[in-house]
Amino acid sequence: MLFCNIDLLDENFALKRGQYVGVKDGKIAYIGDAEPQEDYGERYDGKHRLLMSGFYNVHSHAPMTLLRGYAENLPLQRWLGEKVFPFEDKIDDEAAYYGTQLSIAEMLASGTVSFSDMYFFFDGMMPAIRESGIKCNLSRGLTVFDDSDYTDLPAYRDNLRLRGEWNGANGGRLIGDLCIHGEYTSNPKIVEAVAQHARDTGARIHIHLSETQTEHEECKSRHGLTPAAYMEKHGIFDSPTTAAHCVHLTQEDMKLLAKRRVSAVHCPVSNLKLASGCADVMPSRAMRARSVAASWESTVSSEEAARARRSAMCPGT
Repeated sequence: MLFCNIDLLDENFALKRGQYVGVKDGKIAYIGDAEPQEDYGERYDGKHRLLMSGFYNVHSHAPMTLLRGYAENLPLQRWLGEKVFPFEDKIDDEAAYYGTQLSIAEMLASGTVSFSDMYFFFDGMMPAIRESGIKCNLSRGLTVFDDSDYTDLPAYRDNLRLRGEWNGANGGRLIGDLCIHGEYTSNPKIVEAVAQHARDTGARIHIHLSETQTEHEECKSRHGLTPAAYMEKHGIFDSPTTAAHCVHLTQEDMKLLAKRRVSAVHCPVSNLKLASGCADVMPSRAMRARSVAASWESTVSSEEAARARRSAMCPGT
């Protein structure tokens, strides 16, 4: 396809008027202000249109569109224990397929071309991801409340598929990550096993980190460490890590995340819904050493989400 006479916002956020952009075999092959001689097939008249890089949703639970409006006005622990976990026990692969389709449709409609997801029901999610063509970093949410070994868990079997048959699928658009749902939904043995699995396979890791004050303080009571220090102690940050929420980090946590090149993801819509607080996205020079990404995580959020989106993109609104 050839985009003709289209305005282009480039990687330096410079606006270039009246450009030609040729796409071949799914990749951009030409950009210039002169029409190329090569035939790129279908032509698209880009007059009064803007072509720009897509958005990336860096923390989501895609099938949870099925829960939108279901669990309102509860703090995180009650929201999970009383509403979300019992509901998820009733979800099957077919339901997850349609929930994922809805999430992807909403993301694509807003210009989101890739998402990093943490969930279950891969036999339902995977067909929806493949059919849409969207890019995805997919991880299997891992929770364990007993002394099971990592290799005995259903999550381990899913992780083998993620890192084996699915990693690099869809022409490289699908990447399999590993996951620890959080400190409070796992134990040190499992955390260390996942960290070792990631080191052995070169995988990224996706976690929740210091989302609420309760999570943060209870981790300190259990282990004498903040959640960030706990994950560091047990090897999670040895691999590239995406840490979601990061609302209640200490200054030392921020320095640790910057040192270990952790991608801190603040989720304004989710944090608003659960009244978890507001992540301090530019607290110190140490934290600025690593970019802080925003995720709308709007799968289960309600109408107030629009205001949070505007606030996250335009501070002061």
